[in-house]
Amino acid sequence: MIPTTDVLVSNATALAVTLALTFVVSFVSRRVIGRVLVPILRRFDVREGQSQQRGAWASRLILFLTLLVSLGLVSGAALLTWYEVDASALLQDWVNEALLRDPVAVAWLVAKVLLALVGALVLYRILRLAIPAAIASLAELELLAPRRAQLDRLLERAQATLRWGLGLGAILVVVYLMTEASIIRGPLAAVTYVVVGISLARSIVVGAHLVVDVLFELSESLEDRRTPLRFVGRLSRLTTVTKRVVEYFVYVGTATVVINEVTPETALAELGPAVIRVIAIMYVARVIIEICGVAVNEWLAASPDASEAEQQQRQTLGPITISLIRYAIYIMAISMALGELGLDASPILAAAGLMGIAVGLGAQTIVGDLVSGFFILFEGMFLVGHRVRVGDVLGEVEDIGVRVTKVRDEYGILHAIPNGEIRAVASHSQRYVNAVVELGVPYEEDLPRVLRVLDDHLREIRARYPDIIGDSDLSVEELRETCVWLEILTPVKPGRDEEMGEAMRLEVVNALAAAKILPPRARHVVELEGQREPALPGS
Repeated sequence: MIPTTDVLVSNATALAVTLALTFVVSFVSRRVIGRVLVPILRRFDVREGQSQQRGAWASRLILFLTLLVSLGLVSGAALLTWYEVDASALLQDWVNEALLRDPVAVAWLVAKVLLALVGALVLYRILRLAIPAAIASLAELELLAPRRAQLDRLLERAQATLRWGLGLGAILVVVYLMTEASIIRGPLAAVTYVVVGISLARSIVVGAHLVVDVLFELSESLEDRRTPLRFVGRLSRLTTVTKRVVEYFVYVGTATVVINEVTPETALAELGPAVIRVIAIMYVARVIIEICGVAVNEWLAASPDASEAEQQQRQTLGPITISLIRYAIYIMAISMALGELGLDASPILAAAGLMGIAVGLGAQTIVGDLVSGFFILFEGMFLVGHRVRVGDVLGEVEDIGVRVTKVRDEYGILHAIPNGEIRAVASHSQRYVNAVVELGVPYEEDLPRVLRVLDDHLREIRARYPDIIGDSDLSVEELRETCVWLEILTPVKPGRDEEMGEAMRLEVVNALAAAKILPPRARHVVELEGQREPALPGS
């Protein structure tokens, strides 16, 4: 609405007069402090400069109060003008009915206002000394000594909350004592609730972060103990999540309290507690998931009595189990959260089921990958760490998921193979695998001697290589044009065939060189076209 010219001029005149009176009172008060209060204080406090310092502090306080009152007058005049209320008429009625009709009541009102201001000032001075003393005492504790920066930030936020709380609180008390007009009380109370609520929430958040850090630091010290409390120390990953949840709790709770005070019994006021409960549900779900993860890892932890295959199987099943638990808990938590928000989860779950059926029909390949993944996991065809050949890929299994299996080959390339495409698997990690060495022996060499030299040397080196688990088998593979082709098969531990093959080739070369057995040499017969055989003598 647009105020009329008469109301605008009247309120501007009233504002100018009240601002002038405010500045006059402020000027006179500061003069009185300088000429009367400072000399009086000098007589009671003989320390040099103390009386002047206190006088300067009192002058600054009066100036601050003057600015606050001026801001309030300007805001009140703007609101009255917006609602087309004549401030001059209100002021004149107030003077006639309050000041002139009952001077005693006016004097009592002035006394109560001064008492409220003095009380706020005294309380501010006491808390201004008490809060730093309390923070300093906390800083002397051994547990909090390394967190000096957080304590300083907490002190800064607490002092800011103290200033805003007592300052706006004193102004609000004075306004409530001087007038019963809701048009003035309401906006000022709303501003006070919002400003003080935000400042208090910021202080609480800093303090809560400090408490969370200390608690999780204490929990980490329990991890080395052989008691059930050691599991608490493994929940350190919840530190950041807990801080965020505390922030949400504080800010949403503060907003809820402020909204209930400003606009009670509204939809927005009722939404706050529901949001707090939803945050609590999701946080509890996150904590349960973390606890289940710790329990699963502890249950599947490597045992000194377990075989290597069992350890690899546990290492494979751990992430899959944790993923299934995570999905189940989050689904239940989301259902509970929807119920807290007043939404019926049954239609949503039914729609999700129908959508799942439709997606399943349209994504049969993915479903096939999932089914194949479960068979791979529970049949133990191969495990994490096994060396396998899947199709054209030969490498080490790094991860077995529900949908894909990841294999890293000898060149360091990671292959993600859908489980539905794994038709045949050649495992190099089941019981044993042969390290294969092939070599050629010239026809001029004594073959039995060569076999004896190689057999003796392979028996000697077996003690130096713990990965060899059986005797080597030497055999003649084939007869070639330039040499006899031999094959040596040596059973070694699973997954060690490549490394042991390289080592045994080097041993074979050294053994042949020590026995002075030469490698095969290529021989070629060249026949030149047109060349005639020489004639025999006497022909």
